[in-house]
Amino acid sequence: MPSLNHYPIKASGFTLIEIAISLAIIIILTSIAVPTIATYQKSINLNHESTKLMNELRLAQQRTVSEQIKYSVVFDLPNNSYSLINEQTGATLETVVLPNTLHLINLSGFLNNRATFNPIGAVDYEGQLTVQQTGGKNMLIQVRASGYLTQSKF
Repeated sequence: MPSLNHYPIKASGFTLIEIAISLAIIIILTSIAVPTIATYQKSINLNHESTKLMNELRLAQQRTVSEQIKYSVVFDLPNNSYSLINEQTGATLETVVLPNTLHLINLSGFLNNRATFNPIGAVDYEGQLTVQQTGGKNMLIQVRASGYLTQSKF
């Protein structure tokens, strides 16, 4: 009678050394990637918050032109925040506080720390400010007299 085991049995699977080497490669790649991802995340936060500020300035400009009422964005450097204000009623429509990793610095040109738009969409006083990332890059935001807004990273 023939044996049921006439085919040789092959061991399948991974050896302990193969698993250890694979794990070592994964650990090395992760240790390289984590600092890069953290730096990239900081850059994303700076871009996001600067864009939010630019959008708030554009909203003030748009509301001023459409409603023919002056609106301002008021910068509060000590509290690291800015607010959208209706100049006719004095009402604060929105206040945004920046995260702890970002700071408003180098405010210049604006009267009383306000970017106030007039009914034709221009500002009463042009100015600029910087959004500074802790230990990183800066974003310069400029408001020209015509109401034209720019942002540039440095």
